Amino acid sequence: MGNMSLKPVAKIIGEDFDMDPANRQKLLEGWCQEKISETCVLVAGAGALGNEVIKNLIQIGVGEIYVVDFDHIVVSNLNRCIFFRREDALSKLKKVDVIVKRAREVDPYGYVKVVPFDGDLTKIDYSDELYTKPDIYVSTLDNLYARLYLNMAAIVNNRPLIDGGMEGYIGHVQVVLPGKTACLQCSIGEREMQLLMDKLSCSAQGLEFIGYKIPALPTTTSIIAGIQVQELIKLVLNIGKPLAGKRLFYNGLINAFHVFKLERNPSCIACGNTNTYGKN
Repeated sequence: MGNMSLKPVAKIIGEDFDMDPANRQKLLEGWCQEKISETCVLVAGAGALGNEVIKNLIQIGVGEIYVVDFDHIVVSNLNRCIFFRREDALSKLKKVDVIVKRAREVDPYGYVKVVPFDGDLTKIDYSDELYTKPDIYVSTLDNLYARLYLNMAAIVNNRPLIDGGMEGYIGHVQVVLPGKTACLQCSIGEREMQLLMDKLSCSAQGLEFIGYKIPALPTTTSIIAGIQVQELIKLVLNIGKPLAGKRLFYNGLINAFHVFKLERNPSCIACGNTNTYGKN
């Protein structure tokens, strides 16, 4: 077994091992760099989780990354957003514009393309290039309305969705495979939906709710974003056991991970039997 593991390493070393930024990941069983480099990913949200997810996608060599966000950088973003600088915040630069600039600086491959969409994703039609071009969606959003809108876009366009969220020391990740697993809407009760509708009617906006600010740590952000990209790798390469139809919970205070199975709701307004949106 030892000799078998050494043969591919020797071959790669013979091909100038140290000149390939992907050399260590190519040593993994089942790895295919071509599949990774041909993948287009939508990252919804360019905040803390978005920064970490995009960083990881660039480092593994994902070919194209669509990133959508409407916000500008503020100083309070800086403790957990690797792409942003203090001068960016003071100049009130847009998050997506700065990420595109810094992505070029850290891309070890020289081919990763980051495409910015400066806008509110809930005001972009499901048929737009933002939703139809990417192969996989990664949600790094911090509010329910936008996440449910992205969830519906994933269902309409039949794209896997990797949803992540965090608050302080805790976080979660869920993988949605449209038509096969529970979607994000499946677990939303009537009371939660009513509260959401009440907030929307009061604010008249999809993304700007008055009130609660989410406590955040860069440590939790890194862990959750890392798990999200790990799930993306498993889906692209068809290896391992993705969190399809499951939700992972992480609690950093007690060093605990728990994974729960999620059942599809046949009455779900997004993916249930009664929904005909986008169906023939």
